[in-house]
Amino acid sequence: MPIIKSAKKKLRQDIVRQHRNKAKKEKLKKAIKNFMAKPAQEKFSTLQGIVDKAVKSGLIKKNRAARLKSRLSKIIVQKETPTKQKRTGKKNKATT
Repeated sequence: MPIIKSAKKKLRQDIVRQHRNKAKKEKLKKAIKNFMAKPAQEKFSTLQGIVDKAVKSGLIKKNRAARLKSRLSKIIVQKETPTKQKRTGKKNKATT
């Protein structure tokens, strides 16, 4: 335990910051989980805001946020565009 007055104050501040960061991180994880359950454009917009705020507060790094937003936007694009059905038959080889 700290003995000096400033060290005690620092410990109190660290505990408060730790709780604040944990709450923000849980909010971010919950938003991602909610989006992954049912991807929608509205949820993506909300999630982008949450991710940007996490970067601004130093919770996650800028590049991690960029990767996360990129991956989630790919999910939106895949959901909106219809997928082509793959052929199941094989091509016959020409015999000589």
